Amino acid sequence: MKAHALSEASIEEYGITNVKESTLTPFILRHVMREVRATPLDTAVATNEAFETIFGGNAYHLTSDVMVEVLGTMYHALDERQKRPCFFDVCELPLFIVEGPKYSGKSLLTKQLVEEQHFGCFSDSMLIERALAAAAQELETVSFVEAETSTGESPKKKPSAHNDWVLAGRRVHDVLYKGGAVDIALLSELFRLQLQDAQGPECQGLVMDSVFHRPHEYEVVEGVLLPETRHPYEAVYERWLRSKEEERLRAAERVEEGEAERDEPAQTVPASADGEHAAPATSLWQVERVKFGEQVKKEIKPKAPRKGVDLSQLPPPVLPKVEDVESLIQGEKEFIAKAERELEPYGALFSSILYIQCNPQEIFTRFAGLRMDRETGEEYHMVYAPPPPERMPFLLNVDRTRANTAQLHDIVLQQERQWRTMIQWLRQHRGIMNVVHEIDGNKDMAAVEAEANELVGTALASFEIGKKLYHTMKASEVRIADLQRQTREQAAAREAERCRLIAIYTEKGVPLPAELEPHEEEEPFCRMPGELPDLLLKRVEEFSTPYESQYAWSWEQLDELTHLLLRYKTFTTGQLTQFWEQPDEKQEVLDRFVRRFNELPNSVRSNLSCKEELHVYTDDLADSLFFCVQSRRTQCTALIERITKKDIFVDEWETNVCNVGLSLAQMEQERFWLMCNVALQYFSALVDEPLALEEISGEVELMKSANARAEALGADAAPSRTAKPKTVAGKRNHARADDQPEKGAEDIFTEWMTRLTASLTNLFERVKMSTDVNNSKAIKKAAVTVSAQKVAFVATKAMPVIEQELAVALGRLEKVSSFVHRFLNDSQSYVQHLKSTLHAEAQGIFTKDASAVNTALYTIRSCIEVEKHCPPMHLGCGTFAIHERGDSAGAHPPSPTMDPSFITDVPLFQDVAAPPTLIHGTLSSRRLMDLIHLFWTVAPDYALCRADFLHLVQQSDFGGAAAPNMTLFSVEQLFTAFDVHRKGIIDWRELVVHLLFFCVSTSQAGAATSAFYVPEVTVPQLLETRENLGWDPLTDTDFFDIPFYFDQCMSNERLEAYTKALWATFAHRTTGLLNPSELLWFLCADAQPLRGVQKAFHLFSLPEAPGRLTLEQLFSVFHMKATNTVGDADPFTRANLQRLFEDRETISFNEMCSLVLGRKMLNCASMLRRKRFVTDA
Repeated sequence: MKAHALSEASIEEYGITNVKESTLTPFILRHVMREVRATPLDTAVATNEAFETIFGGNAYHLTSDVMVEVLGTMYHALDERQKRPCFFDVCELPLFIVEGPKYSGKSLLTKQLVEEQHFGCFSDSMLIERALAAAAQELETVSFVEAETSTGESPKKKPSAHNDWVLAGRRVHDVLYKGGAVDIALLSELFRLQLQDAQGPECQGLVMDSVFHRPHEYEVVEGVLLPETRHPYEAVYERWLRSKEEERLRAAERVEEGEAERDEPAQTVPASADGEHAAPATSLWQVERVKFGEQVKKEIKPKAPRKGVDLSQLPPPVLPKVEDVESLIQGEKEFIAKAERELEPYGALFSSILYIQCNPQEIFTRFAGLRMDRETGEEYHMVYAPPPPERMPFLLNVDRTRANTAQLHDIVLQQERQWRTMIQWLRQHRGIMNVVHEIDGNKDMAAVEAEANELVGTALASFEIGKKLYHTMKASEVRIADLQRQTREQAAAREAERCRLIAIYTEKGVPLPAELEPHEEEEPFCRMPGELPDLLLKRVEEFSTPYESQYAWSWEQLDELTHLLLRYKTFTTGQLTQFWEQPDEKQEVLDRFVRRFNELPNSVRSNLSCKEELHVYTDDLADSLFFCVQSRRTQCTALIERITKKDIFVDEWETNVCNVGLSLAQMEQERFWLMCNVALQYFSALVDEPLALEEISGEVELMKSANARAEALGADAAPSRTAKPKTVAGKRNHARADDQPEKGAEDIFTEWMTRLTASLTNLFERVKMSTDVNNSKAIKKAAVTVSAQKVAFVATKAMPVIEQELAVALGRLEKVSSFVHRFLNDSQSYVQHLKSTLHAEAQGIFTKDASAVNTALYTIRSCIEVEKHCPPMHLGCGTFAIHERGDSAGAHPPSPTMDPSFITDVPLFQDVAAPPTLIHGTLSSRRLMDLIHLFWTVAPDYALCRADFLHLVQQSDFGGAAAPNMTLFSVEQLFTAFDVHRKGIIDWRELVVHLLFFCVSTSQAGAATSAFYVPEVTVPQLLETRENLGWDPLTDTDFFDIPFYFDQCMSNERLEAYTKALWATFAHRTTGLLNPSELLWFLCADAQPLRGVQKAFHLFSLPEAPGRLTLEQLFSVFHMKATNTVGDADPFTRANLQRLFEDRETISFNEMCSLVLGRKMLNCASMLRRKRFVTDA
C-alpha cells in the first residue's frame, strides 16, 4: 500500500493529471518501479496487461458464441484421450499410511495391523535394502554365469521383474556411492515395483512407514503410480472455451434453481425436445446428410431368365441376419460411465491415512519410560512393554544425555511442522482429505488400536465395494468388445453369402433379386472425420503463440516509447537548464553603472541636482536592464517553441505508436482469417469438399515518419522541365488540392484502420457470394457441378458463424483503435502539459528576474538618497545578492542590511551558513534527521519494506565505511545484510544506530576524533548508562540532560547531533516518551552475536539479580525488534523457553550455555549481530 501510494505520487510528478484513467499510467508506474528494482518485463505479464488494458479482459473471451460452439465440439470429440487415473489399474490391495511423531506408538500400531489384519509392511529403508540386495545378487549371478560359460553350460535367464529390481538397485548404488541421497523419484519407482510384487491372496493390504512426508513427495509418487493423461489441446480449452462453458454452466444452474422454485410440470422439458430448451448448437454443427449431383435412375426392365434354367433349383436369396446390438452396447456404455463416476473417489493413492496426534509432553513421558537390560541388551518400556520382574535389577535407563533430549525435541518439532504443511496441502485436495483420519494418541495403546481397527475396517469395506465395481466395469468393456466383434463377424458372413449367391445367379443368367442388392444404412447427419479435430485445433493452438507474442512485443514497445517520452521531458528540461546557465548582460550593465557611480566624489553626492541626474541615469539603467530581461524572455520563448515542435520528437514518436497499433490490428485480421478457415474447413470436411480461404492480400505497410512523408510528397510534387502553361488574363488562381495541409500520423492510422475493416468485410462478402451460386436463377441446375453445389452448401452453413465472428472481430479492432487514439491523446496532453510547465517555469523565473532588477534599482536609489557608495551586487537569472564590504578610511560606517520585502520577495544576501555537522565522512546530521523523519512517515511501526528502503536510502549515506581493499555495499546489498529473516522488511532503528556508531572505515578505528570513530562500548559503560537512564520512560528534557559513554570522544556540536538523532529515533510519536530499554538493546549489537546477548543479560537484569533474567525478560530480549515475529520458525517461543527454564525462575548466560537447548537458541540468536557496510574486495 505504501509503495503504491509512493508510485502514484511519483506518477503525478511526471505531469500526469488523471492518474487513474490515463493510458500512460501503467507504463510510467513500471518505469518508477524499475528505478527501484531492476526487474525485466515478463512476456506473460506483458500479454495479460495488454489484454486487460485494451480489451478490459482476456482477448480470447471476445469470440463469438457459435465459434466457441464449433471449437467446443471438436475439443470434446477428443475427450476420450483424457483419462483419469484409477488406483485399481495399479494395485488391487488397499494402501494404508500410519503417521505420527516419534514415540507416538505408530510402530506398535503398524505391528498390530500386520499381525491381525494380515497386512504387508514396508518402509523406504526396506525398499532400498531390497534394491541393493537384488543388485548384489545379480553381480554374484553374473560371476557364476561367467564361470559356467567357461565350462560350456548354458546360463539361465532371470525373470523381467527381477531385472527391474536389479536396474533400480544399480541406480540406488550409484547414488549412495557418490554420497548422495535417494530422491523421491527413485523411491517412487521402488514403490511401484513393490506394488507389482505384493499381489497375492495371502496379503490383505499394505502398510507404509516413512515413505514420504511432504506434499511434493506425494505428488511425485502419485505421478509415477497414477499418471494422468491430459487432453492434448488443454491450452485451447483454457484460452478459448473455459470462460464460456463456465458461464453457460452457471446460467444452467440458475435456470434449474428457478425451475425448482416454481416446481411446475410444464417446465420440465427434456434438453433434446424442440423448443426453448433445445440445444442451440445442434442446428449449427450437426449437418444433415445431403446427396449432391444425384440423377434420377431409369427403370430397368427385368431381364428374362436364360432358357433351360430351372429357377426352383437355384438357392433362395436368403442372407444370414446381423443382430442389432446397439441397444446392448449403449446400455453397457451407460453403465461404464456411471461406474467411472462412482470410482472417482478411488482416484486417491491411499485408502486411509492414519495420523496419531500426540502431545509433546506425552512423547517425553514415553521417552522417559524406556529401559534396557544391561546383560541381554533387550529394550523395555515400563508402561507399554514392561520387563519381567526377575529382570528388574538388571535394567538401566536408556542413554538420556542432554544431547539426546535436545535431538528428540528437534525431531518432534520438525515432524509437527511437516504434518502441518502436509495437512494444509491435503485440505486443498478434498478427494485425498476424505481418507485422512487423526487418532488421539494421548490415550492408552488399546484404545488407539481399537479406533484404528475401526477406521481400517471401514476403509477395507469401501475398498472391496470399489474393487467389485471396477471388475464389473472391466467385464462390461469386454462384453462391448465381444458384441462389436460379433457384429463384425456376422456382417462379414452376410457379405460373403451375398457374394456367393450373386455369383450363382450371374452364372445362370438370372437377374439379381432385390434381397441381394447392396443395402447401406445411412446416418441422418454427416459424421465428422476423425482427423479433423486434430487438424483444426492444432492450427488454433499454434496461432495462440504468435498472437500472444505480438501483444507482448507491442506492450514492450509501448513501454519503451513511454520511456522515450519521459526522456523527452528530461531533454527539454536540460535544454532549458542550459539556457539559464548562459550568462546575460544584466550583470555587466549593472557593474558598469555601479563602478561609475562609486567614482563620484563624496562632495557632490549631497548636491540636489546631482541626485536628480543620478536618478535620471538610474532610469536609463532600468530601461537597459529590462531590455535585457525582455530580450532573454524572447529567446527563451523561441527555445521552448523550438524544442517542443512536433517535428523534433512528437511526429516520429506518434508514428511509432501508430505502427504498433497497426501490428495489433493486422494480428486481429489474421485471427479473423483463421476463424473463417476453421469454420469453412469444418463444414467442408463434413461433405468431403476441401475448402479454405486464401491468405489476405495486401499486408499493412508500416507508416512512414513525418520527414519521410514530406520527402516523398516533395518528390512526387517536383516540377518537370516543360513549357510553362499559358494562363488566361483576368482569371485568379485558386488553391489546389495539393495545397491541403499534411495529414498527421493519427489521421493516417485512422485511414489504415478503415482499410483493415473493409478487408474483413470483403472477406465476408466473398463467402456470401459463394452461397448465391446455387441459388442464382441465371444458371441452370444442369450446369452446376457437384463441387459448386458443395461449395455453396458449405458457405451457407459457415456464413452465420463468419457473420457473428465478423461482428466480434470488428469490435476488437474498434477497441485496438480506441486504445491507440487514447494513448496518442494522453501523450499529446502530456506534451502540452510539459510545454505549459516550461512556459510557466520561464514565466516564474522572469518574474523573479524582474523583481531582482527592481531590488537592484531600489538599492541604487537608496544609496543615492543616503549619499553612500553602492555596494557590489550580484544580479543573476532570477537571483539577487548584496556583497557587503568595509569602506575605506574616512568613509561612513556601513549601514545595517535593509529588508526589501516590501518591494519584492527575492531574498537578499545572507551570510554563508556554518558547515554542517557530520556523523561520518559522507553523512551530515541534517541528512540523518531527514532520513529518520522519512522512516517515521513510511514505517511508523519500525518495519521498513524493501521498496521504501531502496527509494529512500542512498549509497552516500553509508559511504563513510569505505576502506582500502574493501568493496562498499550497494543499497540493495545493505538491505539484504539487515534483512536477516529474508522477509523483505527491516527494523529501521537498527539502521540508524549502525549509521551513528558503527559506520566507520576499518582503517580509522582508534584514530583521532576527526576520524568519526566511536570507541567500542564495554559492559561497565552500558551498566553506567543503564543506571543514568533508569527503567522508566523519559521526557525530552530529562533525556538531553543525561550523560552517555561517548560524551568525551566527540565535539559538542556532534554530541548534540547524536543526542537529537537518538531522541528522534526512539521517542514514540504518540506519547512523546522514550523507553530506555529499547535504546540500550540496540546498543548491545556486537560483531560476535553471543557477546551481544551477554551484554543484554547484564542490561536487562534487575539490580537484585544481576546477570539473571526471568522467562518474560528473556522473551522480551529475543523479541525487541519489529521483525522478530515475522520468521516462520521462531526458536524463542514461550513453549521453548518453558522447556529451557524447567523449574527455574531465573537463568544466567552461563547456565543457558551449559544446556543443549540453550546453546541451540544462542546459535540461532542473530538479532544482536553487528552488520557491516563493506565486503572483502
